Parts: sequence; C-alpha cells; structure tokens
Amino acid sequence: MTTGLRASMLYQALEWPDLRWLLRDPSMAGDSEPQMLLRIGYGPEGPATPRRPARDAMF
Repeated sequence: MTTGLRASMLYQALEWPDLRWLLRDPSMAGDSEPQMLLRIGYGPEGPATPRRPARDAMF
C-alpha cells in the first residue's frame, strides 16, 4: 500500500550562513546547526533512484 507521500532532501540553501541561522532552533539544537531540510508532501511519483545491490556494499 502506498500513501502517495514523497520526500525530497534539500541542502543547498543551508550552504548560506544567514539561512542556516534562520532555521536554527537553539532550544532543540544547542550550539549545532541544521545540515539538511526534508520536504515531505504529496506529488507525482518520480523515477526510481539507482541502487547498488546490497552484496556490493556489505563487507
């Protein structure tokens, strides 16, 4: 069963220090800074992401 939810990882905007500062929540993050934004919502299905077989990534 699929819910139709999609996720996109966004990190380019956080390369700008002034935007990182706006997204920072000191009550949760302490002195750390956000590294990535995650956008979740409904939208069309995109192409599959190419993956290596698990046996190629396991030691």
